[in-house]
Amino acid sequence: MDSLQINVTTDENERQLEHPGLPLFPVAFYEGELSSHTIVRHWHEEPELIMIHQGNIGVGAGQSWGKLTSGQGCFINGGVLHNVWKIESTPCEYRSIVFHPRLIGSMDSLYWINYIHPLKDPSKGFNHTLFPTMENTGRESCRI
Repeated sequence: MDSLQINVTTDENERQLEHPGLPLFPVAFYEGELSSHTIVRHWHEEPELIMIHQGNIGVGAGQSWGKLTSGQGCFINGGVLHNVWKIESTPCEYRSIVFHPRLIGSMDSLYWINYIHPLKDPSKGFNHTLFPTMENTGRESCRI
C-alpha cells in the first residue's frame, strides 16, 4: 500500500475545513499507510469510524487516548476533538469512514430521533468508543 499524506486544514477553533464527500452523498472513505507523521488535532460535525489493518497507532479523542492495534477500531462522535499518530516504526495501514448522520436517516425520522440524535447530544457525554480486536469473519460487508 502506498504511503498516504493526509492534510487536514483547520480553522482557529481546530475545526476541519474540508467536508466529506458530496452534499448529496456526505461520506468520505480514507485508506492508507500512516507514515511518520501525525494527523493533527481536529474536529468535524460528522462521526468517524477508524479500523486498523496492520500495525499500531495512538488515537486521542476528547480528554482520552488509547492504542489501537491490528484488527481494532474506534468510533469518534461528531464534534469531538481528535488526532491520530503512529506509535512504532513498523507499517501501519488503516481505513477510515467519515459520514454525516443524515446518510443513515432523515432528521425527522424515528430512527434519527431515537438513535442518532441522542448520540450527538453533548449533554449525554458520549464522544468515542474503542472496538476490541475483530477476527476475520469472512464477511467482507462487515469490514471497513
